[in-house]
Amino acid sequence: MDRTFVRGMLEHRHDYAIVVATLAMASSLDLELIAEGVETRAQADALLNLGCWRAQGFLFDPALPASRFAARWLARSEAVQPEPAQASL
Repeated sequence: MDRTFVRGMLEHRHDYAIVVATLAMASSLDLELIAEGVETRAQADALLNLGCWRAQGFLFDPALPASRFAARWLARSEAVQPEPAQASL
């Protein structure tokens, strides 16, 4: 969902209505929706209350250069590697 609607959803009823309608449409089509541009806790809470479980924006992390993002992503993926399966006897 475009950040334009997320940004104004708490102040403008038309933006809020678009957010609600977009979430309803995505749900009825069995699609996952990602809200873009979440900058405040109030926005995140409102989206959660409406059933939006995925979001991105400055509230969670600022934009990063590609090299820094890659380094963080690789460090994270190394930290969550599954244990090798043990052979059963």
